[in-house]
Amino acid sequence: MILITGATGFLGRHLVPHLVGLGYPLRAVVRPSSDTQFLQKLGVELAYAEDITDVDALTQACAGCDQIIHAAGLFRFWGQPEEFWQTNVGGTTAVLTAAKNHPITRFIHISTIAVVGKPPTNRPIDETTRCNPLEP
Repeated sequence: MILITGATGFLGRHLVPHLVGLGYPLRAVVRPSSDTQFLQKLGVELAYAEDITDVDALTQACAGCDQIIHAAGLFRFWGQPEEFWQTNVGGTTAVLTAAKNHPITRFIHISTIAVVGKPPTNRPIDETTRCNPLEP
């Protein structure tokens, strides 16, 4: 079973149907207030967390999963840096903390090109590229 965060966001709305189509069983961590109709129609199991930093809810959601795709995060060109930090860094930390309590064999973290800032023009961007965000 794959646990996915951010399933109701822009990336998740595209990634989840693709993974379901490939036959992967998914459990999505969602807020109780999220519109989950499309997930339910796809047969995705739901786990609820009021906030992506809720380690207890995330730990429960990880039960029975062996992989995690973490795609939850804030991205926009305005806002308070603390809000971005809490969600993007604190949320990732919480998901990793929850994962430590389970036999997770693969953790995929999906982020945004915005973390690179002004990308280098002389080489491809990959996991070794230094992050230098221009915005929070």
